[in-house]
Amino acid sequence: MRKLVIGNKSTFIELTLKETNGKHWETFENVKGIAISICGSVKIGEIESCGQCQDSIEALYKDGSLHKHADRVGRIVEIWNEWHLNDLKAGTKKQTEYLNKVGVVGYDEAVKALKDVGLYEDSGYRYGSDWLFNPAPNDIAEELIRLFDTTK
Repeated sequence: MRKLVIGNKSTFIELTLKETNGKHWETFENVKGIAISICGSVKIGEIESCGQCQDSIEALYKDGSLHKHADRVGRIVEIWNEWHLNDLKAGTKKQTEYLNKVGVVGYDEAVKALKDVGLYEDSGYRYGSDWLFNPAPNDIAEELIRLFDTTK
């Protein structure tokens, strides 16, 4: 497992990369790969936001408040939105792509939407019945390591 942090005392992003095993979200075979977890913390005066606060961090990035790492934060947030908790997928690739297309995010809404189009069960997998894994490509993990390298 590897933990990296970028930012300062009041605003930072923490990255955890770990090698893990899981059931692949397309093939359902047990695979080994890289899992990504990213969380952040923003403190402005007495107001603090922690966890999945990429919108707040991105807003600070856009207005120049994170000037030291401004060239990196936008790309980190893009990867964060796509790959965070890639080892904890409630749906198959097909189910997830459909839910993303129609903009559904909550579990109950997802079940209803998938049932409505006949995707609640995909290749025998019932949505939300297990955690599925979409292993991160090596180039994404390597890019994150470069983005979090504050010595450059």
